[in-house]
Amino acid sequence: MNVEIHHSDVLIIGAGGAGLRAALEAARQGAGVTVLSKGPVPGGATSVSGGVMQAAVGPDDSPDQHFRDTVIGGRFLNNQTLVRTFVDNAPQKVLDLERYGCAFDRKSDGSLDLRMPSGATRKRGIEGEVNSNIQKILAQRTLECGTMIREFMMVTRLLQDGAGRVCGATAIDFAKGTFVAFIANAIVLATGAAGQLYAVTACPRSSTGDGIALARRVGARLLNLEMMQFIPLAYAYPEFIKGFTLGEAPNYGHNTRFLNSKGERYMLKYDPKSAEYATRDVAARGSYIEIQEGRGSPHGGIWVDATANDRMDGLYQPHKLADRHQMIVDFYGPAKANFDEPFEATPSALFLIGGVEISPDCRTNVPGLFAAGEVSANLHGANRLGANALTEIQVFGSIAGVNAAEESRNRPPAASPSDVVRQQISEERTSVLRLRDQPRKRRACHVKHEIQRIMWERVGVVREGRKLQTALDDFRRLREIAQDEVGVASQAIRYNYDWVEALEIYKMLDVAELMAAAALCRTESRGAHYRTDFPIEDDANWIRETVVQDIAGKLTVTSQPVNTSIMSRAELQSNQ
Repeated sequence: MNVEIHHSDVLIIGAGGAGLRAALEAARQGAGVTVLSKGPVPGGATSVSGGVMQAAVGPDDSPDQHFRDTVIGGRFLNNQTLVRTFVDNAPQKVLDLERYGCAFDRKSDGSLDLRMPSGATRKRGIEGEVNSNIQKILAQRTLECGTMIREFMMVTRLLQDGAGRVCGATAIDFAKGTFVAFIANAIVLATGAAGQLYAVTACPRSSTGDGIALARRVGARLLNLEMMQFIPLAYAYPEFIKGFTLGEAPNYGHNTRFLNSKGERYMLKYDPKSAEYATRDVAARGSYIEIQEGRGSPHGGIWVDATANDRMDGLYQPHKLADRHQMIVDFYGPAKANFDEPFEATPSALFLIGGVEISPDCRTNVPGLFAAGEVSANLHGANRLGANALTEIQVFGSIAGVNAAEESRNRPPAASPSDVVRQQISEERTSVLRLRDQPRKRRACHVKHEIQRIMWERVGVVREGRKLQTALDDFRRLREIAQDEVGVASQAIRYNYDWVEALEIYKMLDVAELMAAAALCRTESRGAHYRTDFPIEDDANWIRETVVQDIAGKLTVTSQPVNTSIMSRAELQSNQ
């Protein structure tokens, strides 16, 4: 078998914020670390995020209050043990970044200049450094520790030894057009987002849910995959930028108004108390319904009126995120960027709240496999608060890196692959190279666009049982088309994106099927999951996690009680 094989103590799949923080912490523990990135570094969803991180560091704040906000905002579906780990570690793990070389906004007295994120009851949003810079700094620090970062590596399969332990991965180096294998004592999944399953998304093209599909194949337990968060505000036009995030009401100041085509401040219907400053699930759903019912703007969005705000309170302004301000100038014009005129926006797929089940030390149910960041579950419950994601990747990226290094240290050095593993490598190599070498009548991008359309229309902001079932039927039909008709038009060896997309659509179909099946199972509306046929939260039956897993080759969808061991709903609400 002529395959390039690399060995390391810890293999990290993904080079966003979670992957790089995991790499740094594992390397600081003395582990030999390899990081695989599907694209360039910095890249992924972290690099295009808003740049604000929640941590309870203010004088009127506490980890307990952060805990309450997170669980109430998550509609009580959060694993409370994960939330406790998160809020207790957040201040230190975020402020570590200053020690690594990042700069946060501070007042003249030296205290942090904090922002109020959506869904929070205290100012705890730390900002200042754009996330592409944070990634660059983390990458530099981990490289200084001897870590190997391999860019343009698309992982195609996780490898398991005869006992079922994950012990490596196979990948396509699409910068070279070669097939590569990696062997390690511990593997960290940090593959991030799945927004590219939707026609309108804030996520970059690499965000196709690869980690979920990889985890499914090795028998990992997957939770709450029906929970996809949609950001309330994104570009409504031009088409090539449509879906890229414009954030939420707090990004524009304290007097932001959402208006429909009739000039009505419609959010007062959906959340009379918080209106535009409601949690993301409510704000996105309100906008989507207005658009679908014919009260949208000329480009199929809603109007955002920030004209009553002081520009100095805006996040997307030259004194804060200057690059985001310039984007608005370029695409919408200076009057809209400078709060002189209302602008159009649309909801957009942003963040997969569900994912791979983890314990507080980031272990999965599969030996040797850890997960951190967006690929994991169930920190956020049914809705993620603004600015909790970037804190999550620092907290759990760090925890995953430390524990993966310890796991590797407690095992013999990674040896040459066993016969069982070599057989898996050989089978995967044959499969991925055959796909590249067999041109057929349909290109993968056509199937990809159909997946995205179905997900947006039927597994999107608003759902209904019959449409979810037809989505599942269509995904099975598309899988048959992919197997029988899809090939690679380009025969290029290097940077062959036809080949990459042909590999991606199988993972996208896996994840789409899982998400639709989970959504069909949850017969209620909660947080980001809204069903018109079950529009009410069913607390009597559904404070439960949706569990999706392949058992004996068959997809099973069940549910289990969520961990609410720390604070009851009554206790949470009485302390608000």
